[in-house]
Amino acid sequence: MLNPFTAGQKLRAVDDVTAHDIRRIVCQTADSAPSTSTTFLNSSLVLSVVASGLYKLTTQIFVDTNATADVVLNVLLPSGSTVRFSDLGSTTTSTSTSRTYPGVAAGTVISCEFSGFIDIDTSSGNLTIQYRQVSASGSTIVKVGSTVELTRIA
Repeated sequence: MLNPFTAGQKLRAVDDVTAHDIRRIVCQTADSAPSTSTTFLNSSLVLSVVASGLYKLTTQIFVDTNATADVVLNVLLPSGSTVRFSDLGSTTTSTSTSRTYPGVAAGTVISCEFSGFIDIDTSSGNLTIQYRQVSASGSTIVKVGSTVELTRIA
């Protein structure tokens, strides 16, 4: 794990903790544009990643979708990056960047939570949460308050 400071070190106002890129969180501050198709849309949940960086990702994404549409969430990364994700409560992991969750009913918000490890290849870029419907039906919306936490571990 990256540790820019030593045990017992006194921090001064001039020590820039944010410049060390340890942990960042982004929050959806407004509802997303409604998805009405099976084509991915980008949410406003975007964080930059560095080339050859290793990260731990934790998400809690609130989605309003109906039982026919369901929702697919995708983590868009720079080309060549690899992942290992697991849904909350799951005992298995996946190397897929996409996660599928069942909708309940329009107006009912579901919580989609997954976490895992990301290995960025040789190109820096952005981590972007995308969303779409499994079957085009009604509207699917990423709701305000959704969060993504990204911690750089190497």
